[in-house]
Amino acid sequence: MVKVKKWVPRREAQPLPCRQQIEAHHPEAILPADELERLCGALKRRDRRGQDIPFDAAPIVSVSHCTHLCGLKPSGLRAPLTTGDRCPVCVIGWEGPDAPDPQARTLRTVAQALAGEWDKGLGTPTSGLPCYAAWGFAEVGVFFDFASLYQNKPTMRTPPQEALFKKALNAMSMWYCSTLTTVIVVRGQDAFLSTPREERGWPTYELLMANVFKQAPPSIGFRLDSGGVFAWSKVVEAGGAAEGGGGQQRQRPPMAPSRFAERLQSLIFTNAADRGVVSELYRKTLEDGFGGLTALRYPGLEWGDAEAAELGATLREVRCPHVVELDLSDNKELRSAEALAAIVGELPALQTLDLHSCSGLTALPDTLGQCTAL
Repeated sequence: MVKVKKWVPRREAQPLPCRQQIEAHHPEAILPADELERLCGALKRRDRRGQDIPFDAAPIVSVSHCTHLCGLKPSGLRAPLTTGDRCPVCVIGWEGPDAPDPQARTLRTVAQALAGEWDKGLGTPTSGLPCYAAWGFAEVGVFFDFASLYQNKPTMRTPPQEALFKKALNAMSMWYCSTLTTVIVVRGQDAFLSTPREERGWPTYELLMANVFKQAPPSIGFRLDSGGVFAWSKVVEAGGAAEGGGGQQRQRPPMAPSRFAERLQSLIFTNAADRGVVSELYRKTLEDGFGGLTALRYPGLEWGDAEAAELGATLREVRCPHVVELDLSDNKELRSAEALAAIVGELPALQTLDLHSCSGLTALPDTLGQCTAL
């Protein structure tokens, strides 16, 4: 058996065509929904000993700035794929109003990320296509908004295409926030963007969505029939570090819908009407997602009182009637019983509260006794 440890490009990258051009000239590049569902069923869910593996994924990678097709059912954000077009999702910014990636810089960055990395000691893949293949995915789909959605350039959308485009916007969040999808956040673009990323509405929204529900992968390796393998991160930083830090950014508490709507007022949209669309998408996604969860797990994130207060503020606007477990363990900077009370008080069905290794917390809130299910 030959193990591929390096990918070499066959030719120089060229800008991706838009959706209409792909349908006309490269229809083989489209991954149909039935094929996508078949690929989803190939994920290896048991190790060599027949034990269940605590890791789930779909062969979907998203690249942002994206606006998408049809998607995943929102119930708990873990439902099987139902309809769609292709997979992996990336978070990028369009370099100009008429062309998202005229020099194929983003495409090269995504290709490098998909080529993957390897554990030098064990010789096993830790990310990208080699890692996906080890888990059973013979093929994955990549979602680029320009190539996956019908565009108004270089030609206008037809009325049926316009209807599909609008339908896609309504399901947009699932490409980023689903626990099954992998999001590639493309960095290193700012020198080429007409408007900086942090001032743009859609990329800001997509990045927040990518970090709402996804959790860090298990840190241990697994023994599959194909050999040793690691689970991969569902949010991948590619092309450089985020502003103000290096490498993967730690998870932040989800922002309250009202606060996000306020923030949107200062961000730039090519189409001003999108501001209201994005605000409503964010609110509805949080309501649907948190409304279907039974556990909130935020262990070892270096959260303190400010993060706890922010989570509490979000839960006051987004109800979690079915959450029975809250894990805040190993957040040593958490000190305020009042901040903790703001979270627990919004979880009426809570039965289990894990504060293991929260060494800064010296007292529990008095209101904890009011949680009759705890």
